[in-house]
Amino acid sequence: MFLITLLTSVNRYIAVKYPLLYEHYFSKSKTIVILLTFIILSTIVGLGNIFFNPEFIELDVFDHFVPYFKSKNVIYYQLFYQILLFGIISISTCTFNVMAILTLKKHNKTGNKYKKELYYIIYSIFIFITLFIVEAYFICKFISLKNKFKLFANISYFLHIVAFDLTTLGDFYFLIYSSSELRKALKTSFGCSEKIKNKVNIKIPYRK
Repeated sequence: MFLITLLTSVNRYIAVKYPLLYEHYFSKSKTIVILLTFIILSTIVGLGNIFFNPEFIELDVFDHFVPYFKSKNVIYYQLFYQILLFGIISISTCTFNVMAILTLKKHNKTGNKYKKELYYIIYSIFIFITLFIVEAYFICKFISLKNKFKLFANISYFLHIVAFDLTTLGDFYFLIYSSSELRKALKTSFGCSEKIKNKVNIKIPYRK
C-alpha cells in the first residue's frame, strides 16, 4: 500500500512537472522492474516476522483473531519498518503530492486548464489522511505492546479497521468517482450503459 501510493505520487509528479521525460522514467520495462522490486521488498518485510514466533490469538473485545508474536524483540523490528520505513515513505508520498499540486497551480496561472486538478487535490488530501491514520495505528500499537496500555490497544484495533478499510474500499471508490473513463468502462463491461431488451415468444398449445 505505502509503496504503491509512493509510486502513484511520483508518477503524477513527473507527468505534471516533466511530461517530456515521462516515457523515459515510466516505460513498460522500467515499470515492471519497479513493481517487481516492490513485491520483493514487501515479501522480505513480511517474511521477517517469521523469526519472532508468530501466531493468531482470539480477541475478546471485537471477537476476531489477530496476529500475535511470542518474542518480545518483535517490537523493535516493527518499530523499524512500520514507523521508520513506512513513515519515510508516507512523508515522501505527501511531499510529491504537494509538489504536483503546486506545479498544477502554476500551470493553471499561465493559462493551461486542468480539469482534474480539483480531483487530484482532493485525492492527495485523502491519501494524507489515510496514511496519517495508518501511522497513528502503528504508533498506538507500538505503545500498547511496549507499555501494556489497554486503552492504546483498543484504539489501535479500532484504527486498524478504519485505516485498512480506507486504503482498500475508500481508495477504490474514490478512483471510480474521479475517473470518468473508468466509470464508462465499468458501465460498458457490466451492460449498464444500454438497456437490454429481450423478447420472449411463448407459444401455448391449445387443445380442443
